[in-house]
Amino acid sequence: MTDLPKVKTSGSSFFSPNRINLLIKLPLTLLLLWVLWRQLFSEGQWQTLLRETGSRWQWPQLWLVVLTVVMVPLNLGLETFKFHILTRQFLPTGFAVLFKSVLGGMAVAVVTPNRIGEYAGRVLFLKKKYGWQAVAATVVGSLSQLLVIIALGLAGTLLFHAAWMNKNGVSGSLLLSFGLSLVAVMLLFYYNIDLLLPLLRRIPLGKTYRKVVSKLSFLKRYSFRQLSAILAVAAGRYLTYCTQYVLLLWFFGLEVSYLPALATVAMVFLLQASIPLPPLAGLIARGEFALMAFDEGHSNVLAPVMSATFLLFLVNVAIPALAGLLLIWITNIRKTLGIRFRR
Repeated sequence: MTDLPKVKTSGSSFFSPNRINLLIKLPLTLLLLWVLWRQLFSEGQWQTLLRETGSRWQWPQLWLVVLTVVMVPLNLGLETFKFHILTRQFLPTGFAVLFKSVLGGMAVAVVTPNRIGEYAGRVLFLKKKYGWQAVAATVVGSLSQLLVIIALGLAGTLLFHAAWMNKNGVSGSLLLSFGLSLVAVMLLFYYNIDLLLPLLRRIPLGKTYRKVVSKLSFLKRYSFRQLSAILAVAAGRYLTYCTQYVLLLWFFGLEVSYLPALATVAMVFLLQASIPLPPLAGLIARGEFALMAFDEGHSNVLAPVMSATFLLFLVNVAIPALAGLLLIWITNIRKTLGIRFRR
């Protein structure tokens, strides 16, 4: 992002250009493969999935899985389009590069709590002079997605699960008041994101920091219309993801109508977003939240819910993350980060 100091080295030095790439890529690879292995195989989800799909891998049920898989490129494409809207003011690059950047961000996000590593993963595919702008744009995009998760999650919870909340000691009116206040504050901040700049300039952290802040002036150029478009794309991606979840629940035999199922999935994502989780706990926590939510009024939900949660993670997260890891391996990270060598 900002130029790093030149490293004095020789062709035989341990910190040679090729080794710098390897020292970054190899630990990331091992960590990602370990996290995916633990999430996919350590808790017996794979065996449950194979057992549940054995009798259902036929038409007409199979079209539900086919449609879920077909929606994966739509999901990733919407995220890339959102990133394009956010970066087109300062980043002259094509959709293909941004798509690779999104996949790379997913590869790093999987191994970090609450996907915080996504910011670093995305800049690996962009020119170093645009690094900090891309990070700031990704933050704005993440804020838009969080806004959608909270707003639609609260709406789904209040519309379809008021009885469940009362039974579990949660006041619907209190949740509505708190939720509306939170969404209102977030919207106010989101549509005035440029007000951060004067605050950031007041922080005395040296010359390099001031250079970084100066590169964020593009935040002032986001119009109300652009920010609203970003929110709309975030909502489209969210509904795509939720619909994939519902399709897989149907495939595994859970009999529930679309809108109540969609509202329940929205509540599950709201619960997951509200709790900071380490990488290994994300999939398990989502399954547990889904079990808690779908258990009300349904019987035998364990196998369908856990299988759907597992398969959704596999097609929407694990496989794209592995694709992103492959792209990282064929990218010159040393060049992207601006690490230069003097001989």
